[in-house]
Amino acid sequence: METGGNAVKVYVDGEERQLRVIDRSTGLDYAKQVVCAQEVLTSDEFGYFCLTEEEYADWLKVLTKLQASEDMRFAMQDDVDEQELRDYLYEETMYLGTAKELAQMEYICLCEVQKAITQKNTAWLQENKFPKTIQKVK
Repeated sequence: METGGNAVKVYVDGEERQLRVIDRSTGLDYAKQVVCAQEVLTSDEFGYFCLTEEEYADWLKVLTKLQASEDMRFAMQDDVDEQELRDYLYEETMYLGTAKELAQMEYICLCEVQKAITQKNTAWLQENKFPKTIQKVK
């Protein structure tokens, strides 16, 4: 992941580490919102979040997957209709209950969209309600 910006500072066994995920369109880090939306974190007397090694590894994995999704979404921005993509992701993820499930499913969905665009699979795009995107990839 990238460095700099407003990464979430966490402490794992007294060692300062960071968690981050960058929105490629805005350049803003939103890892804190993802992590805090999912669970209540323990903090130390200075207000820094404290995680176990296992918790840190789990969140690093989730946020790495989310960053891969951000990178994919940014790379596809000229080839896919943004509203169609938002609608598709909403439909595919609306019943998921955790940030971890959401990050995994969004990544899978973006891989499917990217594959359909790359292969110019208009049947898949039509089936999944991407009519404007079909016009872009033709």
